This record gives sequence, structure tokens and C-alpha cells, in this order.
Amino acid sequence: MNSSNGELSSLRDQYHKLVESSSLDNKDTLSLAARCRELIFHIHQRIEYCEKRRGQMVVISLSLLAAAVALFATTFLKAMDSGLLVSLVRLTALLLFLTAAITLALYSLQTNFKYPFIEITKTWRWFYHYSVSKEYKPPFVPFEGLKQRERMQKIHLKDMLTYAEKTLGSSPKEELEQDLEQLFLVIVNEKYKNAQLTHLRIVISWGLGLTLLAMIATTIVAI
Repeated sequence: MNSSNGELSSLRDQYHKLVESSSLDNKDTLSLAARCRELIFHIHQRIEYCEKRRGQMVVISLSLLAAAVALFATTFLKAMDSGLLVSLVRLTALLLFLTAAITLALYSLQTNFKYPFIEITKTWRWFYHYSVSKEYKPPFVPFEGLKQRERMQKIHLKDMLTYAEKTLGSSPKEELEQDLEQLFLVIVNEKYKNAQLTHLRIVISWGLGLTLLAMIATTIVAI
């Protein structure tokens, strides 16, 4: 474990030295930092699009869940006089239910996944996780007493002071170092989001494929 931590520290030091030792002057450094920010916002838009697509997978899953319940309910109708037909319809309903349930469970796990880069990233300029103290916690119930409210206000001002001191004390290369790291972070985040979307599609595709086979068998028996 210590060896691993040492390697991580070494890699971060290499990154810091790479930026610090660059031959860019202040003007070029700030210009490059600005271009990084433009890319960050552009990639963030792509991530938002991917998140919308993941949300569509949830809507599809909920629809499949409703269809499964409705289909299962039809097996109790008197018209269903064939035991084999009832079994096949229930199998179809079960496959739809499992497809929806697995997709929703996978979506929930993806949403709450603790990304490995969270613990090693140091983009304090960009993310509250690295710039706001852990004591600054929104209440579970949206209500605060006077003392708690005053306490949170003090924490807010102290954190803002620390953030301002870091910002004002940052050199152009330190600013570039922050923006470069944030740019790479959103690139990796986009990779994760696209992979997660693909995984949801795979579950739904396989589930619907198996369901289609069950429906074909059901139709053959019904005929």
C-alpha cells in the first residue's frame, strides 16, 4: 500500500514539474489555460448529452416494468385456458421484469459509483470536494436553527477566504496546472459515462432479444 502511495505521489510530482519547467511565458501560459477551459465546457456538454441518454434508458426500463406487470396480469384471464400458453406468457413477463430490474439496478450502481480519480485529483479551483471543508454540509432536512445557521455562515466565509487566498496566490503556471488536470478529468469522466451508457444498452438489448424469442414461442403455441 505504501509503495502504491509512493508511486502515485511520484506521478503527481512528475506532472507538477512538467508544467513548472515548461518554457511558456505568462502570456502564453494564461492563453493555454483559457483554451483548456473552452474544451472543458465543450466536453461537459457532451457528458450532459450522454447523461440524458442514460436517463432515457431508465424511462425505457420503467416502461418495460409496466409492460411486465400488465402481461403477467393477463395470465389470470379466463381466456388463458392453456397451461403451456400461461407459462410462456409468464416467462415473457418475467424476462421483461428482469431486464427492467437489472437495468435500473445497474443505473443506480453507476450513479453512485465512486470514481477512482476522485481521491487523487487536486482540482481545488473546479470542484467543491477539494475546496470546501467537510464541515460545510447541507442539512438532510432543509431547516437550520439560528446557531447552526451562524456556524455555517462562518464556515462559508472561512472557506471563501481560503479559496480567495489560493486563487490570488496562484501563478499563471499553477492556474494552467489546475485547468489541464480538470480538462483531463472531464475527458476521463466522459469515457466512463459513455461506457456506462453502453452497458445499459447491452442489458436492454439482450433482455429484449430473449423476450422476443419467448414471444415468438408464445405465438406459435397460441396458433
